[in-house]
Amino acid sequence: MDRISKFLAIGGVLIVVQTAFADRALTGRVGKTTINDNVVIARGQSATLAGTKVRGNLIVQSGASVTLIDAEIDGNVEARGANSIVIQSSSEIDGNLQVEGARNLKVTNSSIDGNLQVKKHAGSLVITGSDIDGNLQIEESRSGSFNVASNEVNGNLQFVKNRASAKIQRNEIDGNLLARDNSPRPTVSNNRVKGGTEVK
Repeated sequence: MDRISKFLAIGGVLIVVQTAFADRALTGRVGKTTINDNVVIARGQSATLAGTKVRGNLIVQSGASVTLIDAEIDGNVEARGANSIVIQSSSEIDGNLQVEGARNLKVTNSSIDGNLQVKKHAGSLVITGSDIDGNLQIEESRSGSFNVASNEVNGNLQFVKNRASAKIQRNEIDGNLLARDNSPRPTVSNNRVKGGTEVK
């Protein structure tokens, strides 16, 4: 059972309020409703959250698939060994998006208040037209075709030790852009970077 901490200042005293969430397994299509629990997409299952608000975290297990359409996740989204993660149509993640060993990842026209971290990916990866308040990190991917374009990244963009064909284009990056130790070398062009740029 996970807890999300919220801080309240009452009479000059800081009070920590912890809300505990149970895990709720979902499959199929869920519409516009609020779920006051963590949501789990179990191994091999699939679900679509359309206009759904989740107060806790979203966990996507091995072989599972999830699509978010104009959905809101108050916590983190965590996926390990998932088949497919699609986040689109003005979906919002208030925490981090962490994906490891997935086959398909698509994040379009959405927002992530924390970090977006992708590791050991093997397949299609599309991150376009989205706002990322933290860092965007893509590391140790094994294969696939990647397109990272037209995003606003308030932190750093790091693309390191990947073995995939990739394009990193037209992004606005408040921090640094680092692309190194990749094979083949990614196409990096027309990015606006406030910090430093290192591509090698």
